Amino acid sequence: MRTGHPLLGDRSAGILLHVTSLPGPHGIGDLGRPAIDFLEWLSLTGCRIWQVLPIGPIGKGNSPYSSGSSFAIEPLLVSLEELVEDGLLPRASSAGEAPMNDSKVDYRATRRVQGTAFSSGLRDISSEKSRAKSTASKAS
Repeated sequence: MRTGHPLLGDRSAGILLHVTSLPGPHGIGDLGRPAIDFLEWLSLTGCRIWQVLPIGPIGKGNSPYSSGSSFAIEPLLVSLEELVEDGLLPRASSAGEAPMNDSKVDYRATRRVQGTAFSSGLRDISSEKSRAKSTASKAS
């Protein structure tokens, strides 16, 4: 009796979905809680594969296929909440919300919210380093 190709014996199901298509607190999904929740849901449904579309910086026309880099990640996919949890951003940084639309992502508004959060976090980190440097030089 013929058993077929060995790779066909272990079948699995999956889904093709870009991270930005997930619901998220800042206008689009990101690689934080939205992605984790989605993976948990996939597991519950018996799906074993999540094929992710390109996650590089979006290019012309907000397309992930016209990225200027194949090595970088789109900053909008970085989870502000995860950065807050890891102590890399102040809690207030994740408070801003981009206006939501049921049918289209407003990338400009989402960039504005996340850009403000990243800038705020960078200022806080820079001022902490300055205070630490000042304290260290006074102690010497």
